[in-house]
Amino acid sequence: MNKQLAAMGLRFADPVQEQNFRAAYAAEVLVRQRVLAGFGLVVFLVFALRDIAIGPVFGWEPFYWRIFVILPLLAFAFVSSFTESLQPQFPRIFAALLIAVIAATGTLSLLYPPYGPNDPAQMTRTLSTMMMLVATMCVAGLRFEHAVVVGGIAAAFWMLGSIARPLPPPLYPSMILNIVTTFLICAAVAYWLERAARDAFAARLAAKAEIEKRQDALVATLPKHVAERLVRNERPIAEAFVEAFVVLADLAGFSTLLKRIGPKRAVQMLDDLFTEFDVLTEKHRLQRLRTVGDSYVAVGGTFDSQGGAAEAAQMALDMLEAVARVATRYDLPLRVRIGVHVGPLIGGVVGRTAPIYDFWGDAFDVAAGLQSAADAGQILCSENFYWRAGRTWAFEGSGAREFAGVGTLQTFRLIGPARAAQAAD
Repeated sequence: MNKQLAAMGLRFADPVQEQNFRAAYAAEVLVRQRVLAGFGLVVFLVFALRDIAIGPVFGWEPFYWRIFVILPLLAFAFVSSFTESLQPQFPRIFAALLIAVIAATGTLSLLYPPYGPNDPAQMTRTLSTMMMLVATMCVAGLRFEHAVVVGGIAAAFWMLGSIARPLPPPLYPSMILNIVTTFLICAAVAYWLERAARDAFAARLAAKAEIEKRQDALVATLPKHVAERLVRNERPIAEAFVEAFVVLADLAGFSTLLKRIGPKRAVQMLDDLFTEFDVLTEKHRLQRLRTVGDSYVAVGGTFDSQGGAAEAAQMALDMLEAVARVATRYDLPLRVRIGVHVGPLIGGVVGRTAPIYDFWGDAFDVAAGLQSAADAGQILCSENFYWRAGRTWAFEGSGAREFAGVGTLQTFRLIGPARAAQAAD
């Protein structure tokens, strides 16, 4: 059965996707089916109250049938639609309810006394009930297999009910044709409604997958919260950071070394070195900003990095050790110069086709100036960072230097943790 339904476009190949569709569709049609059950409850309740007020027109048997059979069924369905544990299965409950109500109303019609020896009114009741069933199934959004079962049972029941009330022979072909046509209309409407719902569900899944794919690609190059805002097409994206820690490292004499070792080995060496730097960045809760040539920049104190002065200082010291390891591995005279500064930064996204998140501010200019002024194998820090790091770190004065846009700052060479420096002395 599932193969035939799949060939008709009424089954997803993935069982999980099929289950998710059924849950989503059940939630979508729940309100409609609840309204229909409530509407039927009100209609039959009005008829019952009318019978109580003015007396039953066709005797008490139809009244009892409405009160003790049809109304409880409709009430059960209406209450079930509010029961959270039953809501995922409510489409099946509603289909069973339709079958029960069809049987009950059919029996009810048989309880009405005939208008004459041959009751042509039975054909009118049959057709009107079948048309009401079509309308109900269209509004309720029954799935195709449920609609076929309900429609088939309704057609068979009303055909047998009509035979039980003998009609003039010339009326039977028309009645059978109308019942079969009504059944086919019910099935066709249910098929196309479910097919449209499945196509819409698949389109939503595809759109969601495309958004997630795009977001994953952005997250690979951008901070997560920035990527999410870009997916929502929020522009411009700009953020200010009062206190950001900048660690800028650059290989000393790399241009000369590049000519000697060639491009392939140089790229391989840089890949290993920057991979080690990336591990350190994650370890010290900093954020890798960019690599320009043989320069590596990491920042702390921003949205995506909780690392502060201690983490920035330890990151710089660990970078010296990482360079020493890579130098030994490749048997190359690698030395690094590192500048560390703390100051305000502005971050934001620039570009449309290939957006990047970048930072701007004097903090970068100062860190770049410190890195340029540092000797190979040295970590040169600004006065701002010296005071921010505190006494837990050992520094050595390196004199005052002029920085564009900032002025004169005292500089200090980072030696290491204060206790380790004291023990060495």
